[in-house]
Amino acid sequence: MNLTKKKKQLLTKLSTIGTTITLLAIKSNICFAESIGKAEVDTATKNIKRVITSIAMPLGGVLIFASVVVAAIKMIANANNPQKRAESIGSLAWICRWWCYTWCKFNYFRNYCKCSN
Repeated sequence: MNLTKKKKQLLTKLSTIGTTITLLAIKSNICFAESIGKAEVDTATKNIKRVITSIAMPLGGVLIFASVVVAAIKMIANANNPQKRAESIGSLAWICRWWCYTWCKFNYFRNYCKCSN
């Protein structure tokens, strides 16, 4: 019984020492941290601009074009029903609003990036 008691005490002390060393190692990481340089920030900004102009803009254009095509197909399919045809024409207004909103946001982003450089 005395041996198990000493073993528990030894394990408790070792775990306390291990926890203390781990916490000191975690805290010392903050002391040796470097600040982010201007080159890394410029590279990240250029990558974000490239992704937006090369992927997001064409994808948005394709989505808007596809929604106009779908609205046109709905208008053609509902040529004999004035109520449903009016709903299809109303969807074109929503598509136009969305296009205007995204275009304004893109211009804001583009002008902001020009000013920040």
